[in-house]
Amino acid sequence: MTVRKTVLASGLRIVTEEVAGVRSAAFGIWVNVGSRDEAPSVAGASHFLEHLLFKATKTRNAMDISSAIESVGGEMNAFTGKEYTCFYARVIDTDLPLAIDVISDLITSSLVKAEDVDAERNVVLEEISMRDDDPSDLIHDLFA
Repeated sequence: MTVRKTVLASGLRIVTEEVAGVRSAAFGIWVNVGSRDEAPSVAGASHFLEHLLFKATKTRNAMDISSAIESVGGEMNAFTGKEYTCFYARVIDTDLPLAIDVISDLITSSLVKAEDVDAERNVVLEEISMRDDDPSDLIHDLFA
């Protein structure tokens, strides 16, 4: 296994890991914004935005976004932590350019529409409610 870290002139950090004999490839973008960066008045905004970015871009609707990766047998998802938000896709190595294109499109060309905000609000509230039902998550939020 070989791990390399490259820092571009822009400050963008790129970490690559090569595992011999493995045909799968993953691509992710970690954004240095998470729930700890939110003021109490906008608590949950990072998580909410994470959901909204999958709804539409300038060139893809929600179905196009999900089917682009799923149609080649890949998976794509995102998560929001305390310190960062991550968007990622896992595909076979020959489809890595597609994964990079789709995830990059989410980050650079997303459209936030009023109808998507309304539709996604309940989904995020339900996820928050489920998290509050997990004692270890709740303790971490209260005391960490």
